[in-house]
Amino acid sequence: KLTDADLLLKSISDAGLGVIIQTRMEDPRRQHPLAQVPDVSIKEIADAAKRYPDLSIIIGGPRKMDIMSVKEHLVNLPNLYADTSQIEGMNGMEDLILAGLKNKLIFGSHAPLFEPYSALIRVLADVDDESTRAILWENADFMLNKPLLNLIKKQFFPYNY
Repeated sequence: KLTDADLLLKSISDAGLGVIIQTRMEDPRRQHPLAQVPDVSIKEIADAAKRYPDLSIIIGGPRKMDIMSVKEHLVNLPNLYADTSQIEGMNGMEDLILAGLKNKLIFGSHAPLFEPYSALIRVLADVDDESTRAILWENADFMLNKPLLNLIKKQFFPYNY
């Protein structure tokens, strides 16, 4: 269970860092029967984002249906994002963008297990220019700079209005 890692997540949050929690490394059908590694529950990852609002969390390797299952969490939790490394199928990226998740998707390639060019072309070929910029750069830039913005806010605006 992901709650077993709460001490680690708290330490990472206290250090002002972010974390990627990988949902899966490989399709379970391709794993050797004696070396099965279960997927991490995407719901548990979303719950961790609720428990640690100052910790930026990227859901690593979710499938489109997994992302849609936690859509409300992604929309409502400013610290929760999903990477694009496992978004496959017809209109996968476009469907997520149309669902209002453009600003919650961060480019992921799952390299070295997958070919990075195929992940890149999935973004470049399947979505509009504005969404491409958001997924390839702007969302990650915002997420990485958010701790700095929060620090400035606490230093210069210590009271909540």
